[in-house]
Order: sequence, then structure tokens, then C-alpha cells
Amino acid sequence: MDNDSLAAVAFAAVALIFGWQHFNRALANNAIPALWRRIILGTATVIILLSLLYYLGWL
Repeated sequence: MDNDSLAAVAFAAVALIFGWQHFNRALANNAIPALWRRIILGTATVIILLSLLYYLGWL
């Protein structure tokens, strides 16, 4: 892997960690039910991972 690929993987990891921690808490504070939070965050996770795979040329 070259430096650009490593940076993309690191960015995706940070985005996922930040998203699950920060946005889960924010959605909970807005009284969004747990099932909907999982659906929203799961969808965001899939989008980030698919974008990463596309960038790396694995899709």
C-alpha cells in the first residue's frame, strides 16, 4: 500500500470512530430510538466503507 492508501484507510477509521461516538450520542440526545440510530449509523458505515473500497480500487 502506498501512502495515499494508508491515509485513506486512516481517514475512514477516524470517520467511523468519530461517527459512532459523536453522532450516536447526538442522536440519543434527540430521543431517536435505538433501532433507528443503528440503522442511520449502519448506513453511514456502509457508505464510508464502500467509498474506501472504491478509492482503493477494490470495487
